Amino acid sequence: MSQFNKLTKLAIAVSVCIGLASCGGGGGDSSASSGGSGGGTVSGAAAKGIIQNGIVTLFDGAGNPLGTTSSPVRTSANGSYTATLSNANYAGPVFVEISADGMTTILNEATGSSDPATGLSGALIKSVGNVNAGQPVSINATPFTTIVAELVERSRGSGNATPLLVQQAQVAITTTLGFNPVATQPVNPRDPASADASPEAKKQAILLAALAQLSQGIADEDCSEGTTPAAKQICAANNLAMAYAGSSIANNQATVSIDGSQIQGFTAAITAVSGDMEINQTGEMVDPATDPATDEIRTAEMNPEQPQTTAVATPEQGFNETDVAAVKTLFNNLRSNAAALDNDELNGPLETQLANFADSLTNQATGLEPGPFDITEATALGIELWATHQFVANDNLQESRPVFFSAGSAACLVLSSVTREPDQPVTGVVLANSSGANNARFVGCTVFGDGASRPQGNGFLELRNYVLMTPISGQVNTFNVESDSRFCDVDFSQDNSVDRCLSLEGNSRVIGGVAGAGVATASGNKTFDSLGNTTSMTGSFSGMVAPPIEFDFSNPANPTAVELADTTNVDIDFTATFPDENSVTLVGSGSFTTTSGDQTITTALSSFTVSGTEDPETQESTGSIAAQGRIETQLGALRGSFSADSDEGVIEFTGAVDLKEGSATNTLFEGAVTLSGTPATETMPATASVLFDGTLRLPNRPELVVELQVNNAVLNDTFDGVDAGSLAFTYQQNGTTVILNASRNEQGVESITINSPTSMVTVGPFNPDSAQTVDVLRDGRLAARYNVADARVNYVDGTFEQF
Repeated sequence: MSQFNKLTKLAIAVSVCIGLASCGGGGGDSSASSGGSGGGTVSGAAAKGIIQNGIVTLFDGAGNPLGTTSSPVRTSANGSYTATLSNANYAGPVFVEISADGMTTILNEATGSSDPATGLSGALIKSVGNVNAGQPVSINATPFTTIVAELVERSRGSGNATPLLVQQAQVAITTTLGFNPVATQPVNPRDPASADASPEAKKQAILLAALAQLSQGIADEDCSEGTTPAAKQICAANNLAMAYAGSSIANNQATVSIDGSQIQGFTAAITAVSGDMEINQTGEMVDPATDPATDEIRTAEMNPEQPQTTAVATPEQGFNETDVAAVKTLFNNLRSNAAALDNDELNGPLETQLANFADSLTNQATGLEPGPFDITEATALGIELWATHQFVANDNLQESRPVFFSAGSAACLVLSSVTREPDQPVTGVVLANSSGANNARFVGCTVFGDGASRPQGNGFLELRNYVLMTPISGQVNTFNVESDSRFCDVDFSQDNSVDRCLSLEGNSRVIGGVAGAGVATASGNKTFDSLGNTTSMTGSFSGMVAPPIEFDFSNPANPTAVELADTTNVDIDFTATFPDENSVTLVGSGSFTTTSGDQTITTALSSFTVSGTEDPETQESTGSIAAQGRIETQLGALRGSFSADSDEGVIEFTGAVDLKEGSATNTLFEGAVTLSGTPATETMPATASVLFDGTLRLPNRPELVVELQVNNAVLNDTFDGVDAGSLAFTYQQNGTTVILNASRNEQGVESITINSPTSMVTVGPFNPDSAQTVDVLRDGRLAARYNVADARVNYVDGTFEQF
């Protein structure tokens, strides 16, 4: 892809999606794994559905009870609990068991009722997690965490459970469910607030509701816990645990076994609950036919005679849950930002505003370049020629005086007469005397613009501006300025000893212009040294000039030109100094206003400085320009300072971009943009770079501080036409810093690295076009692996997500 487009588009996508989205959450429930408060506390929520006033009991890795500062610990109305360990220094596995007494009720998600848990004995559900000494930990409890806890109990044999075994069991069940039930807080799917829960919590809520629905079909004789609705819910939970009873962990390898005979009808219940909008208000659906985790359950149900087994590689060493949470936060933020970028309702108005303003700025550029600028420059040249001509004539009529002067793209003549109809284009001129009687009455200038090949061959096409300057009586060096834009067809087979475009012969024609007294006024004064050399010049221009034109080749056999604007007004004052005969410095201020349809675009310069030098041998010009001001339309404004240096090939802008909506004006960007480049040579490629450094302020978003550096080497045919370059993108928002570095070599191989110094997360380097798997490190520790081809992040805790 040429011009290093792929990496540039990546940077733009990242910068826009970060700019258009807040940096909060979405996509994960990492907060659950770091919840709790105070030192040595165990907290969470219990649900099958939500268990209210359930009794919470804690055990260590050997099965011994763990004392708590208050007893008994009970679940609240939303199923949550908090238990503070009596031994704040305890570290290791913590088993959680939820039991019932006469005060306990269980929410039935299928019916919406809270059923008394009277008569139920033993543990209703279990869970297991790890606690660090003095640190809080969140351990939620559901029928799915019972599977995790019993997997640890079976796999530990006669020994004690270890923190590593607990983590391995969580990874094994997480991988098969698609979420970590221990870290995912239960929510009530009937509660409209569940729509704001994480995707993992929504999925778990749907599965728990399906289990409740499945319990309604259990016959009384098939439930050993009893015949009440609460008892049958526990029977359904026990059946789910029995379905996974064949699972085990050995030698860092888990075998997850699902006996479909124990859970017949579960996936059908999942489908039914997902589509029931009274039960399921999460806004999500779970389809067992497409969801990999529930599809395994569906397959087991379809083959009840043979348990379905899956091998899961579990970590050989323990992992840091904080590391996983930090990486999830980073990836979840990026993913939610990408989702926000696709939110047309949110971003559409802003994107439309920005696009329309950009279009209006493009119109401004085409509306002013090259015609109006060139006309004003030619006028200054004409004033200089007239002042010199009159100075010499007044001093000595017999001395030779200049009647012709050219510089850059303009050439001017001192004229004695012109051929024209009143207020119509000039079609003929007579040169004034260069000595003797002073018959000078006008100055005429020609600005030579773009050229093109002539369709008939033997000649060329060209765009030109013709300027007629008429001295205003009684005012020194002050002129009425008329101008027009022409399409010129020069045929070499004809006599071109005269200006056939001026005379409008053949296919040459006037496209547009302004004529008549008072359309524009220009004035200027020159100072000379003792040798008659010009040392300085002051000037002003105020009024209308011919709008710019461009070629129109819509009919290749009969090309023409069209106007790019309806009107163009110039109001400018300047002072020019001449350090030597080949150099000039121009200082001034003013404005250019262009109208096109109902749009008015104004460039107002509070100050500008132009310095230039022309090589007398090659006639090549170099120089620099600096300006302070604003470009403004009805849709927005670009304000600040601008500078360009042709020697160094650097263009710099420092200022702000404002967008307008009605009477309101909002600053979108404030900062600096620097562009630089070098042309190609026989041995070296052309280079181009852009630096974007500033602050983005978007509606209802935190400020975004960004720095984007893109470097391109545009290789020519000598280098096989392959582009190379690099990209560095840094953003800061809400205290988080993210850095993206990318490169592309001469062979077209790309490499990307993403890291966050504040989160201590590093991804890569990796080739975005490869099928490689990349380690995601946090502070040097493995927290996840990123599958580039599938854009899937597999966390060491068993969870996974699409990036």
